[in-house]
Amino acid sequence: FLMRAVYKVDQIREDLGSVGPVIAEQVESAMLGTRQSLNTAAAEDQAQKARRLLRYEKELQRDIDKYHLRVLETREALALEPENVERMVQTALALAGQSPLRPTEEPGVFDLPYLTGSWGSCARGLPHPHTKKKRPITFNPQRTYRRDDVVYVHLNHLLVQQAIRLLRAEVGKPESVSAALYRVTGREVPKNHLPDGKPAVLAFARLVITGGDNQRLHEEMIVAGGSLTLEAVRPFSRITTLRDLNNIVAQMTDKPLSAAHQAICQDLWPKIQGPLFDSLSKRASERMSSYEQTLLDRAEKQAAEIEAILRELERAIEQELDESEPVQLQFDFTGWSEAERQQLTRDTAALRRRLETIPAEIEAEKERITNRVLSPTPRLFPIAVIFLKPAS
Repeated sequence: FLMRAVYKVDQIREDLGSVGPVIAEQVESAMLGTRQSLNTAAAEDQAQKARRLLRYEKELQRDIDKYHLRVLETREALALEPENVERMVQTALALAGQSPLRPTEEPGVFDLPYLTGSWGSCARGLPHPHTKKKRPITFNPQRTYRRDDVVYVHLNHLLVQQAIRLLRAEVGKPESVSAALYRVTGREVPKNHLPDGKPAVLAFARLVITGGDNQRLHEEMIVAGGSLTLEAVRPFSRITTLRDLNNIVAQMTDKPLSAAHQAICQDLWPKIQGPLFDSLSKRASERMSSYEQTLLDRAEKQAAEIEAILRELERAIEQELDESEPVQLQFDFTGWSEAERQQLTRDTAALRRRLETIPAEIEAEKERITNRVLSPTPRLFPIAVIFLKPAS
C-alpha cells in the first residue's frame, strides 16, 4: 500500500509540475486558516513561459543542425577544403608581391607575415583580446575548436576576400594588360594517367550563370580538353569524361616542358585551337544542362524557407494579438496618459496591418525567386591552356 501511495504522489507531482509547490504552500495556509482559496495563476504563467523558452531552444537547435548540414554539403560540392583555400591565398599573395604564409609546427596553422598596402588590414583581429599577442591563422575550423589561440580564416575573412578579388581581377584582365598570370604553360603527367599514354591539352574557363534579373546565380571554373594524336587530319581527340579530366589535373607535376616540346606545342596550336575551344563550349553546355535542375531545386527550397519564415512571423503576431486583447480588456488604464493609450492603439493597429500584408508578401517573394532562375544565361571566359606530356 505504501509503495502505491508513493507512486501516486510521484504521479501527482509530475502532473502538477511547477504548480505543485505553490498548491502545497497555499494548502498549508488554508489549513492554518489564513487562506480561503487556491491561486495558481502566477505559477502557471511562469510554467508557460518556461515551456515557450524550451520550445524555442529546440527549434533553434533544429535550425542550426539543418544549416550546418547545408554548409557541409556546399563545402563538399564546391571543393572548399582547407588546403584549396590555403593554396588560393598563397597564389594571391605571390601575385600581389607579398610574403607567403609561414607554416608553423602545427599542421594546417600558419603565421601571417607583415603585409603592405591594402593587404595590411587582413591582420585585423589577430591580436589576442587579452594578451594582445598576435595569433596564427588556420583555414580549418576544426583547428580552432574550443581554443582562442588560433584564428579561423573563413571565406568571408578579409584575407580570403582580398585574395578572391585579386584573382578574379587578374583572370578577367586581357593578357596584353597584365602579365601577372601566364595563360599558357606545359607540365608533365605520369603516362598511366593520360588516355592511351598520349600527350594532351587542357583548357580552363570561368563559367558565370546569370538569372532573369541579370544577377549572378553561379560561378565556377570548368576544364575541358583532349588527347593530341599528332595526326594531320584529326590532331585532337576530346576527353569526354570529367573523371578523366580531374584525374589528369590531380596528377600534374611541377616539371615544365623542355624548350623543344614547347616549340612543338606552339606549332600545334593553330590546328587544335578551334577543337579545344569547341570542347570547352560543350563542357559549359553540359554543366549548364545539369545545373538547371539544381537552380530549380534551389529556388523551390528558397521559396519554402521564405514562406516558413513569414508564416512563423504570422503565427507570432497572431499569438501576440490573441494574448494581448484579453489583457487589454481587463487592464486598468488608470494612470496612463493619453499619449500612452494612443501609442498602444497604434502598436496594435500596426501589428494588424503587418499581419494582413504577409500573404501577399509570401506570393511576391515566391514570384521574385522564380523569375530570378527563369531563362538562366551562361557566360564563358577562357582563362588558360596547359599542354601535358607523358613523364619520361
